[in-house]
Amino acid sequence: MSTTLALALVVSLSPQASAPGGRGRIAEAEQLAAEAMQLAPRDPAAALVKARRALAATAEFNPTDYV
Repeated sequence: MSTTLALALVVSLSPQASAPGGRGRIAEAEQLAAEAMQLAPRDPAAALVKARRALAATAEFNPTDYV
């Protein structure tokens, strides 16, 4: 998986921030995503690990929470 793709996935988590349910997981995912984006230029492999953790934190996405 390329660093660019990982960062694109990380950025895609941002719209989920305003959802009413699961705020703790979303906040954690956003923090991990922000760290991944900052880390990417220096250490792409570590950034990818953080991005995957961010995605895993929101793996149980329920789209009806956002309607």
